[in-house]
Amino acid sequence: MKMSDPRNKTKTCSRCQHELPSTDFYRQKRTNSAGETHYHLSAACKECWKEDRRLKYEIDPAHRQYHRDWADTPKQRELAKKRAKIRYHTDPEFKQRRLAYNRKYYEAKKEQEQ
Repeated sequence: MKMSDPRNKTKTCSRCQHELPSTDFYRQKRTNSAGETHYHLSAACKECWKEDRRLKYEIDPAHRQYHRDWADTPKQRELAKKRAKIRYHTDPEFKQRRLAYNRKYYEAKKEQEQ
């Protein structure tokens, strides 16, 4: 039995009520009590989800502080380094921006030393 391509399906966003292609929704991973993993699409589209997160971050100071504190942990710093390394090797635009930033940084540092 051949499964249909999920990219051709549409879904209605629970927030904006627009019918959008399934690619406009985040996939969320779920694990049941038997340890089986499956995925489903989020209820809100990516744009509504981003807006919701942005508003929560702006309005709730405790939420902001939680993320600031979490970013200060050694585990989070390690994860950030790994993500940046992967992105550096897979995204040519990111790599060029990073190289330009590094050149500018080291030139400024050299001028300070002189």
